[in-house]
Amino acid sequence: MNRPCHLTMDSPLGTLFLQESHGVLRCCRWSQEPARPGHASPVLDRARHQLEQYFNGERTRFDLPFEMEGTAFEQAVWRALTNIPYGTTSSYRQLAEAAGHPGASRALGSALGRNRLVIILPCHRVIRASGQAGHYTNGAQRKAALLSLEKTGVI
Repeated sequence: MNRPCHLTMDSPLGTLFLQESHGVLRCCRWSQEPARPGHASPVLDRARHQLEQYFNGERTRFDLPFEMEGTAFEQAVWRALTNIPYGTTSSYRQLAEAAGHPGASRALGSALGRNRLVIILPCHRVIRASGQAGHYTNGAQRKAALLSLEKTGVI
């Protein structure tokens, strides 16, 4: 039986908790706990390295095996997130269309809120059609900082 592995890591925006099982990343979320050693694995080491590159402005796309459980709609939304290019944004409406569910902008917000792979599945790149940031489960300041990093290289 494959025991889930996890680790926490420091980032410029707080501690990230990462979890892997069966050779795929299952969680990358913000944590209130301080960074501490965990049970690392090759996938987690790779994820940590790629996240460090991202925060240093050296990586614009992640290359990690991942899997998340969710409805067919949520899966479509999460897949569509991977197609929003680094440094750009998409409106809720545009993302709903890209996920094959035009008119589902409100439901899309719920799917984004259940994203367990923050940064890797870049829900921070989804904004309102007006250009306003919109809601971000992980905090407006984090969303603004991630968007700033991707546009200017500065958090």
